[in-house]
Amino acid sequence: MIALINKKASIVNIINRSVGMGGNLILIMFVAIFTTPEIQGFYYTFSSLIVLQFFVELGLGTAIIQTISHAASEIEKKVLIISFLKVYVFLSFLLIAILTPSILFFKTEYSNVNNYQIEILIPWFLLSFFTGVTLFVNGCLSILEGLNKIEKVSKIRLLQSTISYLVASVILVFGGGLYSIAFIPVVQGVVGILKVVQNKEITFKNSEKNNLIYKVKWFEDIWPLQWRVAISWAAGFFVFYIYTPLIMKMDGPISAGKVGMTL
Repeated sequence: MIALINKKASIVNIINRSVGMGGNLILIMFVAIFTTPEIQGFYYTFSSLIVLQFFVELGLGTAIIQTISHAASEIEKKVLIISFLKVYVFLSFLLIAILTPSILFFKTEYSNVNNYQIEILIPWFLLSFFTGVTLFVNGCLSILEGLNKIEKVSKIRLLQSTISYLVASVILVFGGGLYSIAFIPVVQGVVGILKVVQNKEITFKNSEKNNLIYKVKWFEDIWPLQWRVAISWAAGFFVFYIYTPLIMKMDGPISAGKVGMTL
């Protein structure tokens, strides 16, 4: 039975990856066709900056899956779930606090764009806030995976990807510019929350008695699983995502757009 569930989840994951690759390819073409060279630069700069969440999460999702799936008792699982939820609430607010003002680093660049308040700033604020929301949703999905809800999580991710890429494509076609990238986490966050609340396993409710019976030993149980993934994710940012923001600052949005699209 478990093998059948995992097989179904694997099939959904393959479809999800295909949707992601196809959706990104379509967005690359639509960005090139329906946006100006300046907006393209901000589009790919935004895409790179939101990867700063790597430094906030630091591979915690992977550690969550492993830790919860190997929990010895239901009480231990409940305490782990409430602990991880609290951590992700903090990390989500931290990510929003980091992302939102980071656009000021490019004030000279976006000030030269006509009507930049609507064209640049509002999409960035939407993107920053809902990237934080999506980070919390991803934490919840990791918890569900740890509870062996693999097929369910795969279907949720597929639904998130399909709807978000569809919405982003429509926005680009109708001239929405940077609102297209902003609405990807908006859709993923809303869809994710609606699906997560249907699962009674994800709850902030817990008893003091459970906390007394089992305490989470972060640096003994979680960090040994987390730090290796954390290094990999941090390195990934410097290998793949740092170039576009640097080019934006050094040579402006048009060059950043060319580099971003090439990468």
